[in-house]
Amino acid sequence: MSNTMSDKMILTPRQQQILRGARVGEWFGAGAVAELFPGISAATIRRDLGELVEYGALEKTGENKGSKYALTEQSRLFIPYELDSYYQQEPDDRSALTEYNFAAFSAMKSASLFTTVQHEQLAQATNTFLGNARDMSSSLHQRELERFVIEFSWKSSKIEGNTYTLLDTEFLLKNGIEAIGKSKYEAKMIINHKNAYLFAVESMRRALPIDAAYIEQLHRLVTEGLGVEHGLRNRIVGISGSAYTPLAMRQQLREQLGVLTQTIASKDNAYEQTLIAVLGLSYLQPFEDGNKRTARILANSLLLRAGLAPLSYRSVDEREYKEATLIFYEQNSIQPFRELFVEQYVYSATHYNIAEPQ
Repeated sequence: MSNTMSDKMILTPRQQQILRGARVGEWFGAGAVAELFPGISAATIRRDLGELVEYGALEKTGENKGSKYALTEQSRLFIPYELDSYYQQEPDDRSALTEYNFAAFSAMKSASLFTTVQHEQLAQATNTFLGNARDMSSSLHQRELERFVIEFSWKSSKIEGNTYTLLDTEFLLKNGIEAIGKSKYEAKMIINHKNAYLFAVESMRRALPIDAAYIEQLHRLVTEGLGVEHGLRNRIVGISGSAYTPLAMRQQLREQLGVLTQTIASKDNAYEQTLIAVLGLSYLQPFEDGNKRTARILANSLLLRAGLAPLSYRSVDEREYKEATLIFYEQNSIQPFRELFVEQYVYSATHYNIAEPQ
């Protein structure tokens, strides 16, 4: 199967609907598809299916009237969804994957996760990011880094429901002043973001390996003092508003965390490494709480080590972020989140002058 499927798959609305109804390992014929589209000729249905096979989105067995089709694992990644209509359905009506998909990381490993156009957008933003660092003084760099840490700590916490404002966060991190009427829990969550991010910067300079132990250390820093048990969990957790249930056994979580780090390391492209990290760790949910926060720090660790712009998520809509993440849990589609990723990377690369001074 070609690893350029992401570029090849330009789907009609009818083809999108065919893929959304298909399942890996569940074979169907053209007749079953024709029942979904009354008035569409058999020849048109066969042409749709043939193009989906050519794209690598469907696999095929048999010939002529005996042909059967099934969804390929890799094609899940690139099926587009219209999130507004998707989330109008109740969780149990969304045909979601309710259990952890052990093949998801393998599919990400073998696929090209961004389109050619998206790679060009990311590269252009990186050139701007690096160009802004030329002849920059160390004092300006430090001020810019401080601004980034404040905005990242604020927005990453806000995504998780923290009610501190950006100004509240600035007073807290710069002056140690907690916001009136806000809980100490919220203040600690924000402070932990700062500490975890600074650890990621220091670990880059010390060349600490990014492995399971490193991820567990990030999680300890993110959740310090928040009443969260450290280490991999050994109990069931649920996902609010979703029928998806992550793995529950600690041994399986440990094994899959190893698979995740291996998948990240297998990629030569740092943008793809980062996308796998932020989505993969969130999906695995290896910890009792703080998984998405840890995932965002991990992703920024990878960007920093590649000399790329870390993400503040400053301009992201929190609901959009959660919905794009949840569609990966339920359908293993990266489409909405990778668009969000590209937008946020371009924003960060062009709004923060924090590349290491040249």
